[in-house]
Amino acid sequence: MLELQQISKTFHPGTINEKVALRKVSLHLKPGDFATIIGSNGAGKSTLFNAITGAFYVDEGRVILDHEDITYKAEHLRSRDIGHLFQDPLMGTAPHMTIEENMALAYLRANKSKGQLFSRITKAEKKLFREQLSQLDMGLEDRMKNPVGLLSGGQRQALTLLMATMVTPKILLLDEHTAALDPATAQKVLELTKKIVADRQITCLMVTHNMHQALELGNRTLMMDGGDIILDVQGEERAHMTVDDLLEQFKIRAGERLDNDRILLSK
Repeated sequence: MLELQQISKTFHPGTINEKVALRKVSLHLKPGDFATIIGSNGAGKSTLFNAITGAFYVDEGRVILDHEDITYKAEHLRSRDIGHLFQDPLMGTAPHMTIEENMALAYLRANKSKGQLFSRITKAEKKLFREQLSQLDMGLEDRMKNPVGLLSGGQRQALTLLMATMVTPKILLLDEHTAALDPATAQKVLELTKKIVADRQITCLMVTHNMHQALELGNRTLMMDGGDIILDVQGEERAHMTVDDLLEQFKIRAGERLDNDRILLSK
C-alpha cells in the first residue's frame, strides 16, 4: 500500500542551519499493516509523515501509494487518500464551524467526484454523520449544530479521527495523536482508533512515545534515529520482544543509549 524508496530531505542545505532530516529511508507497508514508530526528538518521525503527505517534496527517492507514484503530487490532492492526525487536537478541525460542517468538509474532500466539494449535504449523509458520531459515546450526535470550538480536546481529537476515516483512507498517519490528552480520554481515543483501523483494515503508521504501545499495538514496530529507520520488527521476533529488548536494540543500532525522557518514563 505504501512504498518509500530511498527518500531523503535536507532543510537549509549549504547554510549554517543545514539539517539532514531524512537519510535514504526505505519502507514497504502491505495493505492492512499497522506499524508503530518510536524514536527520540529529531529522529525524523514527523518529517517522514510530512514527506508522505506532501507538506514538502523530497530531495531524492520516490513515494508510492497504492501503486501510484505521488512523489510530486500536490498535498491537497494527496489528502483525499491520506488521513492525518496531529498531537495537537486543535489542528484537525475548524473551531468556528459546526460539527456537521466540519464533517461535511472532510466527507466531500475525500469524495473524488468533480465538483463534489461544492455539493449540498443530503439527508442521508447527515444521517451517516450522526451514526458515526454515536460511535464515540460522547453525545456529539445531539450537538451537530454546535461550533467545534466548544468541544474539549479529547472530543475534538475523536471527531478528527472520525473525519479522517469517514471515507476510508488508503493510509492513516497518527502523529502522537493521544499525547496531549488526559490518560482516561487518551485511552478512549486509542481504543476507538484500534477499532476503526481493525474494522476497516486501514493501513496505518502511528508515532508514539510509549514503549509498551510500540510493541503491543498493530503488527509491526519501527524505530527511527538520525533520519533513518534503524529497526523494523514484526512476527515472532516482535511477539517475544520486551521493552528492555527494544532499548538494547536501539543502543546496538544507534551506537548510543536512548536518552528521551518521555520514552524512558513510559518504560
